[in-house]
Amino acid sequence: MNCLICGSVTPLWEKARILKKYDISYYQCPHCGFVQTEKPYWLDEAYADIIDAEDIGILARNNDNTLLVSRLLSAFFPQTRTFLDVGGGYGIFVRLMRDQGFDFQWYDKYTQNLFARGFEQNRTHYDVVTAFELFEHYDAPLDEIRRIAELGDAVIFSTLLLPDPVPKPNEWWYYSTSTGQHISFYTKRALVHCAELIGRHYVGSNGVHIFSRQRIPYWKFRLCISRLGRLLVRNRRQSLLAQDYERLTGEKI
Repeated sequence: MNCLICGSVTPLWEKARILKKYDISYYQCPHCGFVQTEKPYWLDEAYADIIDAEDIGILARNNDNTLLVSRLLSAFFPQTRTFLDVGGGYGIFVRLMRDQGFDFQWYDKYTQNLFARGFEQNRTHYDVVTAFELFEHYDAPLDEIRRIAELGDAVIFSTLLLPDPVPKPNEWWYYSTSTGQHISFYTKRALVHCAELIGRHYVGSNGVHIFSRQRIPYWKFRLCISRLGRLLVRNRRQSLLAQDYERLTGEKI
């Protein structure tokens, strides 16, 4: 099997049981460190429920992402005006970001938009695209990353990086063997390689990452996402809540 990121020959690394019924193989790239499963034949079953019942942190995660992305946009992309959340789920994040004053739109191929109705994708290009908890689901990651990058000048996304040393599937919760939905796992080297292939600069930490046309100094990025950054970086935009209500109802608040 070849690495889905850099194309190197990738040997068998480990085996594990997923969905409590399928014994599958994991492969680790010796060049970029990317870990991938064998060809995932079980995805239809894994996605019988798009939002898995185990995802009890969905609201807390969206609240945290809203505060974090507001800071990142204010610090590094202050002049941006158009935003798209890819894989937007129920639309919670889009609604929260609009409440923060950012003109976000929603796109998700598989999930019903419940909270951002009326603000679905209507453009082909945006200043910034966000993609939370998607990269680990891709069975053709480079194709998907290129597609997302074509939608915006910058991509802010989340995925947990593989620890060093790399844990086995039964030693790290992020493999998500009980759901079978996580099939691609990245190192920093792998993400840097992705950035080079799409003509962007990479900066990131363990959980949140940016592909951008401009180079963002790592120390500024780390400061922005730190506790001190919460105090130093402020969002100056006005909420779109009243404007959105008038747009949807024709009435003013």
